[in-house]
Amino acid sequence: MSAAKVITAYQGADGTVKKVSHALPSTLRPKEILVKITHSGLCYTDVHAIHYNSVLGHEGVGIVQAVGSEVTQFKVGDRAGGGFLRNSCGHCKYCLSGDDMWCYERDIFIESDKSRNSGTLADYYIGVETYLHKIPDSLSSQDAAPLQCAGATVYSALVDSVKPGQRVGVVGIGGLGHLAIQFAAKMGAEVVVFSSTADKEKEARGFGASEFYLSEDPGKIVKPIDVLIAAGSGYPDWEKYLNNKILARKGVIVPLGAGTSMDLPGSPMLFDGYSVKMSLVATRKVHDDMLEFAAYHSVKPTIETFELSEKGIEAALGKLQGHFVCFYDNSNESYPRQGLVSPPASLEASSDITPRPVGLELERSVSSKFPSIYFLDYQLYQRSIAELPRITYVVPPGLEALTKDIGENAKIYFKRIHPWMPFLSKILFNERLLSPFTPRGLEVSLLFACVNLVCSVPGEERTRTSEYLVIKSTLLEAEVAGVLSLRVFQAWILLCVYEIGHAIYPSAYVSIGACAKYGAALGLSRHSPSGPEETSNWIEAEERTRAWWAVIILDRFLNLGCPDRSLSTEEPVSNTILPIDDASWDQGTRKDNHLYTLSTPISPLMGRFGLMAQAASLLGRVMNFLAEFRDGTTFSTEEATILQRALAALVIVANEEGSARGIGVCTPTVLCLSARITLALHAYSKNPALKSSNYDPEIDIITGGVAYDMMRLCQWAISKILKDVDEEISPFPLSTAYYTAVAYLNLHYRDNNPEYLERLSELKTLLTICNERWKVGGKSYSLQTLPNSGTRLFNASLRSIFEDD
Repeated sequence: MSAAKVITAYQGADGTVKKVSHALPSTLRPKEILVKITHSGLCYTDVHAIHYNSVLGHEGVGIVQAVGSEVTQFKVGDRAGGGFLRNSCGHCKYCLSGDDMWCYERDIFIESDKSRNSGTLADYYIGVETYLHKIPDSLSSQDAAPLQCAGATVYSALVDSVKPGQRVGVVGIGGLGHLAIQFAAKMGAEVVVFSSTADKEKEARGFGASEFYLSEDPGKIVKPIDVLIAAGSGYPDWEKYLNNKILARKGVIVPLGAGTSMDLPGSPMLFDGYSVKMSLVATRKVHDDMLEFAAYHSVKPTIETFELSEKGIEAALGKLQGHFVCFYDNSNESYPRQGLVSPPASLEASSDITPRPVGLELERSVSSKFPSIYFLDYQLYQRSIAELPRITYVVPPGLEALTKDIGENAKIYFKRIHPWMPFLSKILFNERLLSPFTPRGLEVSLLFACVNLVCSVPGEERTRTSEYLVIKSTLLEAEVAGVLSLRVFQAWILLCVYEIGHAIYPSAYVSIGACAKYGAALGLSRHSPSGPEETSNWIEAEERTRAWWAVIILDRFLNLGCPDRSLSTEEPVSNTILPIDDASWDQGTRKDNHLYTLSTPISPLMGRFGLMAQAASLLGRVMNFLAEFRDGTTFSTEEATILQRALAALVIVANEEGSARGIGVCTPTVLCLSARITLALHAYSKNPALKSSNYDPEIDIITGGVAYDMMRLCQWAISKILKDVDEEISPFPLSTAYYTAVAYLNLHYRDNNPEYLERLSELKTLLTICNERWKVGGKSYSLQTLPNSGTRLFNASLRSIFEDD
């Protein structure tokens, strides 16, 4: 076991805290795991523990450094958390029934095996595999630490006593209370809070409470509660609450703390049928469920940090002794909770960034402690740190102003933009990000601002608005500060959609490159033949998959005008996982037998986004195929034919899928048509044999079915828009409409066919109408100004695309 030879820890010493050191065991027992602690919480039990001369702390989270010979569920580099319960016999009636916390041979905090000095207020912790818990990826170590005891205690009590729809009363908004409110509300209960302080009402409602009453007069309650959670450091005045007007008959009393005598009045207990349900801590299974639930529903404790030292711990314990827990952290989050003791700076990087006004400042600097080893030696990073720091970044006032009306704009986004670019989880966005008690830090604020931006319709003359500039500069600043997260990546994608949709060049091309590199830094570009992990967080894994596919799609669409230009994303391999069906995605359901890869034969069951991914892959193959002939390589007519047939087959399937769902402008179809046009035009320019023959790419476009499909989509879109149907067309059809219009224009000049002119007029109408929403429509539309000449006009008609705003 290669680790430090000495463990530094903090233990109780007759009522005080003492720093001690002891030798690290030379070997681990078969089921033991060595964890390097990065975060450890404090709770009121530690106040009692300082009298027992044992290492303090039982809310620890850290990185696995070494494992015993029989450990199978953890590996070096995993994040693990240790709770109050640390071992049991494994074979008594309690252990066999899952109630291992009642085992007579249990090993719990304070009673724990002192030979291992197993407390979490130390730089290392040795735990048993069975009683260590994996931390979900979306749950930060800082938030996970207090949940190891406080969260597990509260969640277990609620699971045992509360049913969805019941009215749950919570007495106290301290360390346990504020978690009880969040958990109960997310479980579907109606939460009623009783507090001795009136100014706690706003906090209580922010956590999810629907009613608030002062504890001195709980009789004002409008309807009795079914369960009473006593979450304070001491027991409440039972005489005030044990009344069938407050606690309904057959109600359940759940004390979460261990006060002195409960002194329950016997008469109401008997005549109203009340029962008491004690809860020590969660079982192993319930503990794991709690972590997944907290991660999925964004249940977050609030945090105040202290130095990991004798003085720091005593200061934190002093606050706990004073009024259980009710103080604030230094990151502007105003929720009371148990104290969190942070490790020294050597164990965790941080970053402090000062607020800035809107606009650029040449004389300001940004500091960051992002671990450079993440890029310089990734294997060493995985073996040592294995977790990116949580960057503290003050949201600039200018950006904060751009997140207003996010509730209404989110509805617009999921109704109009999400159907053709469904990479955000509707469930996570509505239930987690829009939750009133989700801290709105930089990452969420950037995403909200970009949702608002992409839903906005810029004026006729300017698309590079002040809002756009604030967002773009903040994204750059976040990158410099070392902020690397999925939410910022999603914000980048939405910015690219805005730039592409409004023809903001060369910014769109540069942004998609930055976006691709950002996603690669997150590890999203790594191909894996396996599907998402079998956890309740499969939605988060799917969201990452969809985000990367969104970049691939935008990257290829962006380069339609010049397929020789280098793509920013590599070509997906055959076993790359496709997005799941869109209906399942929006409903939060998944069928494992419907997990497709790029090599799976195409089917309407793949859904629109899955077919878009297939179309983008084919478009990428077309671009790579055409790029091979830059240096005069012999053109392969056979390969071009294979690609055309594959695209035509995908169009048939995409149209079938769109028809089944009542979709007129099916985005996969549009991407396929764009790929076929690109192949036809550039095959002509690169193949000498075609140039010397009578081959005409415009005729190929018209007679090969591309124009027919485009005109059908065009007529459907115009009918919907002119009828003022609340439906939005994406920017994707506009490129195809443009090239189809140019083909009709050239053929009209050559043949003077009025039918071509009629088709041209319809395409002009589509581009003009869509220009009201996406300015790329107007950038592409200059057909009425072209010279009346019979020469080939592709280059001339492109000129308006390069005009500035």
